[in-house]
Amino acid sequence: MFGPEEILLHYWSYNEFRPLQREIIQSVLEGEDVLALLPTGGGKSLCYQVPALMTEGLCLVISPLIALMQDQVLKLKERNIEASFIHSGMSQKEIERILSEAAHQKLKLLYVAPERLQSSLFLSWMRSIEISFIAVDEAHCISQWGHDFRPSYLDILEFRNEFRRPVIALTATASELVKKDIVKFLDLKKYKEYKQSYARSNIQFIAEENENKPDRILNILQKIKGSSIIYTRSRKKTIDIANYLSRYNIQADYYHAGLNHEEREEKMEQWLKSNTAMVSTNAFGMGIDKPDVRLVLHVDLPPSLEEFYQEAGRAGRDGKNAYSVLLYAHDDELRLLGQLEEMFPDLEELRAIYRSLCIYCKIGVGDYNVEPIDFDVYKFIQYSETSYEKSIQALKLLQQTKWIFVSDAVFSPSKFQFIAAPQQIRDLEGEHPMVYELCRLMARSYEGIFSLPVTIKELFLAKQLKTTIAVIQKALHYLDHSLYATYRPSSNQSRIQFLKERPSGDQIVIDRKWYEQRKKISRERVFAMLNYFGKEHCRQQFVLDYFDEANASQCGRCDFCLKQKNSKVDGETLNLISLQIREYIERKKQATFREIYHLFPSNKRHWVEQIVSELLEEKILKQEFELLKRGEQWTQ
Repeated sequence: MFGPEEILLHYWSYNEFRPLQREIIQSVLEGEDVLALLPTGGGKSLCYQVPALMTEGLCLVISPLIALMQDQVLKLKERNIEASFIHSGMSQKEIERILSEAAHQKLKLLYVAPERLQSSLFLSWMRSIEISFIAVDEAHCISQWGHDFRPSYLDILEFRNEFRRPVIALTATASELVKKDIVKFLDLKKYKEYKQSYARSNIQFIAEENENKPDRILNILQKIKGSSIIYTRSRKKTIDIANYLSRYNIQADYYHAGLNHEEREEKMEQWLKSNTAMVSTNAFGMGIDKPDVRLVLHVDLPPSLEEFYQEAGRAGRDGKNAYSVLLYAHDDELRLLGQLEEMFPDLEELRAIYRSLCIYCKIGVGDYNVEPIDFDVYKFIQYSETSYEKSIQALKLLQQTKWIFVSDAVFSPSKFQFIAAPQQIRDLEGEHPMVYELCRLMARSYEGIFSLPVTIKELFLAKQLKTTIAVIQKALHYLDHSLYATYRPSSNQSRIQFLKERPSGDQIVIDRKWYEQRKKISRERVFAMLNYFGKEHCRQQFVLDYFDEANASQCGRCDFCLKQKNSKVDGETLNLISLQIREYIERKKQATFREIYHLFPSNKRHWVEQIVSELLEEKILKQEFELLKRGEQWTQ
């Protein structure tokens, strides 16, 4: 039997494990319960994937996001590892096929969402399957103190009590309170805890106030070469910023959840093999396995330090120098505080949104749905005429109180089958030569396409025929409408399930004490995010303290630490900065102190007042220093 190192080399082509991976794997192999606290990019998945290949039976992986499961399974299959996943968008026939494979020992890893553990069909199959151990990914979801609490995680304990298998719980973001909940609600006994420092010593953390964000982003990207991710909270901003950067010859693209699957797949593929700047909402991130990201830049403030640090941690996974830059403007704090208020609609507003949701989904009084139904979140928000933030938070609250369950988007690939005879298809050659070439390509590329629906990829077909996805889709629709074939385009749809009967008068009951506790937790998270950039401290040390990592020292690399190191300016630097200020004023003719201040990176700005004061004393500038500090216009 191969050892962990041989498995690692054979399937992953790595020569050695990252810190703590080998120790964690050994504990899993010895049948112990394990709590693994590893930072983003620390290699959590290998900690259960390697032992899954070394033990008899099936490793059951509980994961919260379909996109994450899809990504993990795809990567495992590319390495010839037998793995599959089950999600709410599958038919019962598809689910039974996968469970049958598991029962016949054709799978080593099976990924499921925690909600699946309550399915009687799933449980009956599990009783006939040998489970080696259970891996609980994103284990912080089990805690109300966690930043992404999911009540169905609390059902894992009942499942574990029946099957009595060892558990490995993994997370990248867990405070002491969250850690205690994980241990309690998973009933980890005599467990081994492995905790790697959350510090990312190769990432330089910078938080900088800047009112002219587009110019500053451009300036940063011109200096930091290599692949980058730019996060914003707005779909429109992803497009605007990408276009702005492209005008200045910076390779940039945009990504958000409103794009169709093919577009997202193509953009991701291009980004993975290039040094492009990807401007994205937080839809871009799960499953990213690109080690050479040199920069993660936040244009807008995330609502929590957990979310910020997880996204920042996508930089520098190769261990080389990388940067996390947070840009904030004067009104960003007010905007984030305003979002905090939106996050918790009062109970009457919550009932009104629930009422709209029932009407939109055609759920009558006394009704609920056993099977999930397709649900377009953005269309519902337009229908309800409620703000985006308030609607999203209301749906989250209704889910956390078990009134509804909303799955993340389920991707169903495109399906195609010829129903016409080959001779009829040949007739297309004269009238529609491009369509005919497409048919020939599909007949060569997809086995069984004349006898059953097969999965096709429009992107692959477009590349082969050197055309666009839109042209391919138009041709496929033509074949469908003309009865040469059946074509079902891909879809990427969320699903919703109403877990309780709709009450008369929509008088949903929410525990007020619980509700107030959730508000308190969210408020604390927002203020931690505000304090991260709003106070003078080492950025890395602040984050480590937030995650209860005691006695963390200053990093010596962030903007605050560099400011301390460079508290005194040497003569050469003084002359250089003085020259830059004077040239700027001469070119602009008039400027504000804020403009001058923002010409320089945050770790050099403490010199600006000193230099301006000296220029004033030398009468190079007019004596208007107090006006400058208030941001009023001044002239040479």
